[in-house]
Amino acid sequence: MTLEKSIKFWLNSCLDDFNTANSMLVAHRYNYSMFMCQQSLEELLKAIIMIQSKDHPPYLHDLIILSKKIDLIIPKRIHNILRDINPHYIIARYKPQRFDPKIYNQATAKKTIKLTQGVIKWFTKKMGLKKYLPNL
Repeated sequence: MTLEKSIKFWLNSCLDDFNTANSMLVAHRYNYSMFMCQQSLEELLKAIIMIQSKDHPPYLHDLIILSKKIDLIIPKRIHNILRDINPHYIIARYKPQRFDPKIYNQATAKKTIKLTQGVIKWFTKKMGLKKYLPNL
């Protein structure tokens, strides 16, 4: 796959997983909604890494480590959102807390979706990705 196709793949995956997060919210699957938010941000960061490095992204899932590989000053507000969403890669699928309604509920899922959308929009604007993510 060419670099351009790989970048498009990651950005399409970002949008697809963000849409899935919304679908999981409607289905009352709050842990999966928040997991898909983490996934969409991971894919977005990997696309940006590829755009900047012209190479494949690292094989990892940590949003903080991925964000540090991007040559862009990321505001503390965005960094804090990434930090807060990051644990849902593991917790929402593999830990007993995935069934904890204090963590995974409609309010927290809605908030996470809103924050994720804000992060995607911020990176889209900063990186000029509107042609790839026009529907956000």
